[in-house]
Amino acid sequence: MSTHLVSAQQARHWFYTKGISVSDWAREHNFPRAAVYTVLSGKSRCSRGRGHEIAIELGMKEPAEAGGQPYLAQIAQRQKDH
Repeated sequence: MSTHLVSAQQARHWFYTKGISVSDWAREHNFPRAAVYTVLSGKSRCSRGRGHEIAIELGMKEPAEAGGQPYLAQIAQRQKDH
């Protein structure tokens, strides 16, 4: 999967160039505004939980899916097959 990932700086620039407020985007995607700002400021490692979900929605991280099936489901299937 060749997805173009963006940096936090690029994501902030996208909000600026599109004229979209972070608050509006957060509301539309059902995320707390403060959590989105934490991701955009680089204060969150985005390794799990809400920060991880926000980073995926912003295009800063790839989703943990491969082949249309969540990664953890693939692991469970492999263990079941063995």
